[in-house]
Parts: sequence; C-alpha cells; structure tokens
Amino acid sequence: MFAFARLGAIYEANIPVFIGLSAIALLLAYLTYVLVERPVRDRKRFTRNEVFAYCGAASAGLAGLGLVGIFTGGLENSYLARNDMATQRAYALIKQYGLRDIKARLIDSGCQFWSPRPDEAFEARFRSCAEKFGPATMVVGDSHGENVYNAVAKASPGEFVVGLVDEGCRAWNDSDACPYSRLKGFLDRNGASVRGIVFNVSGAHLLTDLEGNSENHHLFPAGHFKFLRVWSVKFLHPRGRTRDC
Repeated sequence: MFAFARLGAIYEANIPVFIGLSAIALLLAYLTYVLVERPVRDRKRFTRNEVFAYCGAASAGLAGLGLVGIFTGGLENSYLARNDMATQRAYALIKQYGLRDIKARLIDSGCQFWSPRPDEAFEARFRSCAEKFGPATMVVGDSHGENVYNAVAKASPGEFVVGLVDEGCRAWNDSDACPYSRLKGFLDRNGASVRGIVFNVSGAHLLTDLEGNSENHHLFPAGHFKFLRVWSVKFLHPRGRTRDC
C-alpha cells in the first residue's frame, strides 16, 4: 500500500498518510484472517478435495487473466482509448524512444569510449589513446550526459572522445557507482590530456514546487507559479582548478 501511495495520487506521502494506510492494512489483515484464513483452515467447513478444486479454479482464472494481459499488452488499447490525443502521442513517443537500452547504443569503439567511473581499465585505455591522439574531449553526467556523449562522439570533434556517464549520477548525490568521487584524482594524474569537459545532467532536478520538493509529477499544477532553486555551479578545469559561477 505504501508503494501504491508513492506511485499513485498520494505522491508526497507524509506521516498522517502513512498512519492511515497502516490502520487500513491492519483492518484488511484482520478481515483476511476472519473471512479467508479461518474458514479455509476449518476442516469441517471444506474437505480436502473442495480446497484443491477451489484453488485449481482460482489458479486457472488467474492464469487466464494473465494470458489476456500478455496478448493485449496489458489492455493497452483500452487504456489509450480513455485518454486524449496528446496523452496518446506522449505514450507512443515514450514507448518508441524511452524504453530503449541507452547503454547498448553508446559509442564504444577505438578511442571513443565511455565508462560509469574512471577505474583502472578506463584510465589505462585513456592513457593509451592520449599517446596516439593527444588531449581528449570528455563528457561527464547522468543519463542526459549519455545522450550528450553520443552526440559529441558522433560529431567527431577529434579521434579522442570519452564519457564518464551513468543514470542518476549527479554531482550533488554522488556515490561509489558514479564518477565524481574519483574524478579529481583522475584529473590530477591526466589533466594535461583533457582538452575540455562537457558536464550535463537533467535540469529537472533544479526545479522545486511550492513546498520545496523536487522531481515529482505535482511540480506544475495548473495556476501555480514555478520556482527555480539555484545552486553554486563550478566549472571544472582539466587540471583540477574550479571557478564559481
């Protein structure tokens, strides 16, 4: 229930909402015990054969419902018919472009390559390419940075283009799975071989609603103003120096 509350209409679930959901969950658990579990466990009420027959019928019904969902794409056409043309168009675009494996389409050939972090293998490949082609153009960022990396690599500003990019990797929520914690050390060792860095992340994370929450589908309610929260932005020089903006 908590998951549905977060993903459904009650997105900004707070303590009173969770308390209410907890009470509903306990009530449903009690009703399930009284109306389902106790009768089923009563051997005088149902025979073994009846239990197996009912379970088999229920399993067959669920299997049939699942097959209907598989062959109709989750009743896709029925869902689309209930929405306006703009929603149907957005759905078609997301289905066509949003469900692709972006990483499988990232350029990784020769000295145009990418990695989610500057590990030893990345650094060894980087140094080998730097000896051949000189300084690299580097792209750093999240999933939006992946798109920018591909665009830059395809534009071929040179033979040497690298990307340190991965989904959800933004400078303010860094983790060991992202490049930023190791980037300074990498630049200290290899900064002379970096021509410049293109940093790109989703701009939606800079937008907040009236309560200061970011990244939720209530961010643009009709008739409300939108606010932009601005953080200090630093431009990172290949040799490790930074400049505030």
